[in-house]
Amino acid sequence: MTPESRGVKGIHPPEGGWKDNTFYIVEVAYKPLNMIHKAMFYTGFCDEKGVPQGYNWLMNGGYEDLCSIQEAYYLKAVAELPEEFQIERDEDWNDEEC
Repeated sequence: MTPESRGVKGIHPPEGGWKDNTFYIVEVAYKPLNMIHKAMFYTGFCDEKGVPQGYNWLMNGGYEDLCSIQEAYYLKAVAELPEEFQIERDEDWNDEEC
């Protein structure tokens, strides 16, 4: 299936919105005729409207480079990964420590 054959496009967040620094399984396609496939999505940091902005990326099973949400023609959140798969961030964490 492609977005064109399904009649879908745009970014579809999970119910309740995206969470900062969180991994999700998503359906994604980068063009109207690109096959919709599953990928892992990391939100990075969300803006004040809850839209993933800095440091977000999509991992597509090895056949495409890492991409950002801004490159997706169609993206739909399928499931948030369980807590044991999330990155732990404590209150003292900051970018300068990396």
